[in-house]
Amino acid sequence: MKITLIGPGIMSIPPKGWGGVESLMWDYKNELERKGHLVTIINTKDLSEVISIANSTPADFTHLHYDVYSHVMPYIKCKNKAVTSHFPYLEHPDKRAGYEWIFSDFNKCDSSIIALSNSIQDAFIEQGAQPDKVYVVPCGINAELFTFTSSPMFPNRSMYLAKIEPRKRQFMLQREDFNIDFAGNIADSRFSQGSKNYLGEWEKATVYKELTQYANLILLSDGEGHARVCIEGLAAGLGLVVSEQATANLDLNKPFISVIPDSKSQDLEFIKGAIEENRKTSLNLREEIRQYCIEEFGWDSIISKYESVIEKIKK
Repeated sequence: MKITLIGPGIMSIPPKGWGGVESLMWDYKNELERKGHLVTIINTKDLSEVISIANSTPADFTHLHYDVYSHVMPYIKCKNKAVTSHFPYLEHPDKRAGYEWIFSDFNKCDSSIIALSNSIQDAFIEQGAQPDKVYVVPCGINAELFTFTSSPMFPNRSMYLAKIEPRKRQFMLQREDFNIDFAGNIADSRFSQGSKNYLGEWEKATVYKELTQYANLILLSDGEGHARVCIEGLAAGLGLVVSEQATANLDLNKPFISVIPDSKSQDLEFIKGAIEENRKTSLNLREEIRQYCIEEFGWDSIISKYESVIEKIKK
């Protein structure tokens, strides 16, 4: 099958460092090609060029990964099309003010919708999407890329691996007694770049090699689609301490996944205790954590779901 993936054109694919959507698209290309499909990535801000390239290289399926460009989809001649939004607040009406256009634009862009989670699927349907045109495919991960050890170098420390921005609230947790290291590009002036627990922006090679040296991974953002960094942590054998908004597609019955309730999101002592308890629990379950990741989010499983969705769209 010939598949075209359309990206934002904001940064390279694959990205050199931060770039969650770009990394996901690159993995999709590699994994789909491994299954025998032919994949073209179009990644430019020039929308006339997007249309031209897409129509000059006809595909069996075209998938847009940037909601801002959804209005170009009717001009792409491919019969089978889908759009995905990576906007973090789709399922949170109180936080998506000014972005309701995503729902209306998707509903009239002549394409099916692939949501990252069941709750995002529900949000699209509640906003008028036809239920039989909204599908769910979570993000995937290749766990084999991640170094794994059952005896991490920093068993008493946690990693907060993400773009440092207000939405992810890293500045709250930068106290030394929290024993958290931070890695990511900085977009929040409240975060102290000069602190010794800031490790800079990690390249992918560093993530693959060094993430496993920590006990657990933290993500306390106030909005997420499907946070791929969480499954990166699982692939490296780390437990998770996450906000309610970062739980998409996770099995919350697992003892190595701890959720900070919204009611406790500002209670630093509660958060500190939850992080420490999760470290102790997760250190004894690292092989189970990694296996859970492979079974639930390994690319073999995710690509099978993706192929199944494409076949349904083609009918």
